[in-house]
Amino acid sequence: MDLYGSDRPDLRFDMKIQDVSDLVKDSDFKVFSGAVANGGQVRAIVLPGGAAKYSRKKIDEQQDYIKRFGAKGLAWLKVTDDGISGPISKFFGDGQALTQPLGAKAGDLVLFVADEASVVAASLGYLRTHFGHDLGLVDESQYNFCWVVNWPLFEFDEGIQRWVPAHHPFTMPNEEDVHLLDTDPHSAHAQSYDIIMNGDELGGGSIRIHSREIQEKMLKALALRRNAPRSRSASCLTR
Repeated sequence: MDLYGSDRPDLRFDMKIQDVSDLVKDSDFKVFSGAVANGGQVRAIVLPGGAAKYSRKKIDEQQDYIKRFGAKGLAWLKVTDDGISGPISKFFGDGQALTQPLGAKAGDLVLFVADEASVVAASLGYLRTHFGHDLGLVDESQYNFCWVVNWPLFEFDEGIQRWVPAHHPFTMPNEEDVHLLDTDPHSAHAQSYDIIMNGDELGGGSIRIHSREIQEKMLKALALRRNAPRSRSASCLTR
């Protein structure tokens, strides 16, 4: 998620997402420094040769699109022979402190998203895939497979403001994480796996919990108990 913004990454091209939070946390650009101060992050992707290819209008079209992921905006810089240009360039001098760590060169376009981690990942994950194809970086003749393992056991649902199973409540935790169900359950990871090809999920599964003791710990971590009021969807979990 940190590198590709997706749990089903297309690995046929590079263009990894990079964290610049530490580089901008004290900047005068309050969108960046404020996001970091509030516990969020600032991440970026570098589009090789994108400075000449993409106009401000084209970039703004993508800014409107990523609002569906919760992003409030899309910041950008174009790297030139003389430094940087773009709406936020005035906050970063010649831009070297940003562009050098990112490996951006003259002619490149750098896109930034500042927000909470899930919004940043979804936004830059989409932008990476969109521009990777648009720039012709994807080798369509290639089949690139990968396994995604060690999923978090839980994830926080912003809609209902509670922790829920990342997969389902019968997923076995990693053996070394079982003790975390009693102390820090949301740091535990699961014995689950997905098989990915070219950015598409082909299949997946998990080891099911086959221990009553561990299953009871799991349900306790989810605040599910025998006498809890039950909805129809939760009834099978609390009997």
